[in-house]
Amino acid sequence: MNTKKLGALAFLGVLIVGVTLISGCIEQEDQKESPKVTQSPETPKPVTAKAEIVNHSSYMYSATYHQIFGETWSGEFLHIVGEIQNVSTVNIRVEEIDVVFYDTNGAVIEDTLCCSVKPYLPNILSPGHKFPFRKVLLDEQVSKEVASYEFSIELTKTEEEPLPVKLVSYDMYQHPPPHEHIYEIYGEVQNTCDENINSPTVWASFYDEDGRIIDAHSFWVGMELGLDVLGPGEKSPFLIDYIPRNDIVGKIKSCELIIKSKVADETPYREFEILSYISEIKPVGVLGNCYVVTGEVKNTGEQNVSYVNIIASFYDAEGNLIATGWTLVGEHDLNAGETGTFELRASPEREEILNKIATYTLQVEASGS
Repeated sequence: MNTKKLGALAFLGVLIVGVTLISGCIEQEDQKESPKVTQSPETPKPVTAKAEIVNHSSYMYSATYHQIFGETWSGEFLHIVGEIQNVSTVNIRVEEIDVVFYDTNGAVIEDTLCCSVKPYLPNILSPGHKFPFRKVLLDEQVSKEVASYEFSIELTKTEEEPLPVKLVSYDMYQHPPPHEHIYEIYGEVQNTCDENINSPTVWASFYDEDGRIIDAHSFWVGMELGLDVLGPGEKSPFLIDYIPRNDIVGKIKSCELIIKSKVADETPYREFEILSYISEIKPVGVLGNCYVVTGEVKNTGEQNVSYVNIIASFYDAEGNLIATGWTLVGEHDLNAGETGTFELRASPEREEILNKIATYTLQVEASGS
């Protein structure tokens, strides 16, 4: 073969191989994946526990306060009543509400003794919930020098959940003259958890016509004609006699109730049977006509018990609780197998209630064994 022709073919072969290699390199480059851009996970923002004082007022009031194993204070003191609300998305525990007082010049009044008085704050505040509180400045002279004040709140976030206790219904009634200083708050609570609970505490906030809180108190259902211990699903009525301070009689236009409780250490004794009962409207002394229930109850268990209570809940045709009743059985004690009699009346004892009572329930509880 021609030498020039062989050289030309050899050169062409190198050229083709070179192009192929270069082409291959280009294809490999095209097939490489672009580097992935990864974002580090966003650090979750810490949830802040927060509460605010959403409503408050103050007043001067003469009172006496006793410290356990300590000092006694008497005089006309500055009182503050208010409401604290959980404005965060987590449960909180309010440790303390502190108050800083200022004089007419705007200067801080130092070394003041400001204490919490009933109603005391509960253990836990759920998101959105609010509770009333009262503070008193235990210095008569300093109380007169206060021109303004501000709050600071100590709180912590908690994983604890409050017990599910339901406020079924409630209403408030002011007696007509000459007893207009007496208010009656009656209602019904229900244990909606799976454990026995102690008789719930009722926190009550009282408001004027502008919605401003002007008083607050707490009550124990067991002391207000209700059950001492509620089993799962059980209901209990309550009737609270509330007598406000003189300067707000007639100014109270509404109230709000909040219910809290704790798990009970004891199991309520419920081994009773109501053998018979009748109801009638009849006169009862100076009270006039009353709705009266009489009956007989038997201790069907094996335990001797004392202070046997009969508790009644009275309802209208729509199922609204409109009255309650409470009494002790006969001689108070019922041994195993014994029977006793009882008589109770519906309260409040108001004429307009008598003919509205459509149904009622009776519950039996022993306070001792």
